[in-house]
Amino acid sequence: MVHVLFDDWLYLDIEGRPAVCGQEETTRLYKSRMKSVRAAFIDCAVKNVTEPLLESAFASDHIVQHERMGANVYQVIGALKTDIERVHRYFKPVPVVSLVPYPVALRAFLNGRGLLFKDKAVIFLDDLKTQAVLTIIEGARLTAPRRISMRDTAYMVSEIQRHQKNYISQKEEGAAPRDVAFIIVSNNREWLTAFCDHGLFTKQDIIHVDHSCPVLEGLKNAKFAMHFALPEDILKQKRRKTVRGVLKAVTVSMVMAALGFCFWALSMGHQQDMAVRLADTRQEHRRVCDELAVVDQKKFFSFLKQSAPVDYGRLYHDFISGIPRGYLIQKFRMDRVDDTRWQFVGVIYPQQDNVIARYFERSGMFRNVFLENVVVQGRWGQTIVLKEEGGHE
Repeated sequence: MVHVLFDDWLYLDIEGRPAVCGQEETTRLYKSRMKSVRAAFIDCAVKNVTEPLLESAFASDHIVQHERMGANVYQVIGALKTDIERVHRYFKPVPVVSLVPYPVALRAFLNGRGLLFKDKAVIFLDDLKTQAVLTIIEGARLTAPRRISMRDTAYMVSEIQRHQKNYISQKEEGAAPRDVAFIIVSNNREWLTAFCDHGLFTKQDIIHVDHSCPVLEGLKNAKFAMHFALPEDILKQKRRKTVRGVLKAVTVSMVMAALGFCFWALSMGHQQDMAVRLADTRQEHRRVCDELAVVDQKKFFSFLKQSAPVDYGRLYHDFISGIPRGYLIQKFRMDRVDDTRWQFVGVIYPQQDNVIARYFERSGMFRNVFLENVVVQGRWGQTIVLKEEGGHE
């Protein structure tokens, strides 16, 4: 992280090493080594306004940031958009992490050194070697920094006195007049001695700080920053957001399509598997029916052999002849009632659902047969009961 006071000259703190360079020299020597920047800038204005005037404190060509000073009082700091944009463009593509107004960074420095007083306003005269910058700070209250010439101390004394009067007059607007006590802080010991010689301050009211650029130290701790982004960076962010949205939508669509295809493929596979199983089941059903027909015939002849003396050939012929077309034998049996009587019971049913319902034909040995409707395999069939004496109809 590089800390910079940006002006016509750049005051740098690079890994704890201070440097003062022109913009071209900074670009040539240091810019390629910068990864990110925290910068301060000098040219800004400060106003104290009430909440209703907060939005109109500065014209639209300014970037503004405010902080609450009281119940209904705000301190507003404004800077021209062109000045803020110039800082960002100079460091591009190095990101400017935060851009802090000079008096805010200076206030953070004084607070860190314990040089802010409740009953005194601090006049800070900053010796930047190329220029002097004058700022008054009283607690959290700031004034806009003022550049003054270093041509002679007498001129500097007059500028300090004028700045004191302006500050007092601004404070007394709308408030009861009161005396303001000042002390002066500077990083130039010779100036402080000269001010004492001119009678501007006593030795008790001067404080020397040993730092070539105090703002850079305060910049490390300052929390207040101007929020700004270059127009082209805003457009890039919008494009990136749009592209991310499109990619997200495309990704979601592709995932949904892939899931849909997987479900379709699974359902098709399941459907084909069920179709194969159904065909196998139907084939097995036909095979079982054929085997049952053979078994029924064998079973019928077996029963005939075990029954009382009966004309089995005629009985079998008359039973088979009486079955309507399209009907199958579901079961049959012969039971001996006693030595001279026997009973024949058979069940027939339609082979298919669309077979026309017909009754068993009463003929031959089955002329006096007893018929009863019965449900067999979900279809209306018939139970055939024949009771006869052995060897006779």
